Amino acid sequence: MKSIYGILNIHFNRIGEYMKQKNKTVIRLVIALIVVILLFIITIIRAEFAGLNVLTGKITTKKEASLKKEGQEELLNTIKTSYNDGSSTTQILRSIFTNNIVYLSNNKYNFADIDQSLSKSLINNDNISIDSETNYLTYEDSTYKSIAGIDLSAYQGDVDFSKVKDAGFDYCMLRVGYRTYGGGIITADTNFETYVSNALKNNLDVGVYFFSSAINVTEAKEEANFVLDAIKPYNITYPVVLDVEEIASGTSRQESLSADELTAVVKAFCETITDAGYEVMIYSNLKGFVANLNLEELEQYDKWYAYYDETPYYPYKFTMWQYSSTGSVDGIDGNVDLDIYLIKK
Repeated sequence: MKSIYGILNIHFNRIGEYMKQKNKTVIRLVIALIVVILLFIITIIRAEFAGLNVLTGKITTKKEASLKKEGQEELLNTIKTSYNDGSSTTQILRSIFTNNIVYLSNNKYNFADIDQSLSKSLINNDNISIDSETNYLTYEDSTYKSIAGIDLSAYQGDVDFSKVKDAGFDYCMLRVGYRTYGGGIITADTNFETYVSNALKNNLDVGVYFFSSAINVTEAKEEANFVLDAIKPYNITYPVVLDVEEIASGTSRQESLSADELTAVVKAFCETITDAGYEVMIYSNLKGFVANLNLEELEQYDKWYAYYDETPYYPYKFTMWQYSSTGSVDGIDGNVDLDIYLIKK
């Protein structure tokens, strides 16, 4: 038989081994805990340098102030550089506020939100070309190409349409008439019949426009019917356009209209023209479209956009662009408006 001493010795040895194993486990746990604490401390230090509060997940007040200062300095440098390069205040604001449409009205800058529901511009500025001699503009991409045109009213006087055609123009938009913005009287353009006859004789496609000062739906339909009667004898293949631009001086009958009221006027004209089987279009400038009309209600109608620059500033779709009011065209004395019309290839 084993002695009691031997048995106890065995048990003590086992206990010793167990304690050794236990101590190793404790040591491992302590080391692991120390590593975790060190990593946490390192993370906090890195976050502090980065300006991040680990507990809240937000940047620290100090870092936020630093970023604002850096952003302000960068913005100020951008503005300084832009002014030094000759940019206007409007151009600078537009380059900064890219989510808005910036326009000047009543000596104030206005910032309209871009409506993402509306169809966007067809034009990629990189595909615009300008003739260095004539300053005529053309456009072409994989889907669209431009057709060169001019628009005329009695102000242009005598026009040699054969020379216009030879100068490379394919269509002309002719003013058929206007409603006086003071008295509200519908008046025919004195040169319309001469222009349309001579343009068609020289194989120029013709569209027409009417300068509106209608203040209600009844007057809008009256304007549309005047246009339809005037163009009935002629082969009008380009759009029939309602011009709702603001006048340069004086007081317009439409100035007191709200956007809803003016939109109702435009819709009444467009519906009357469309019902007669003609293609209809709306003409205006940046403020006219953005501030004076409810564009979502006029989405179905093509737009003729007036903007005099080498690239258009307008986020929404338009198919005709009046890009200059000071064009020079053989066969016409003085300045003339230059246009392009986008068609699918």
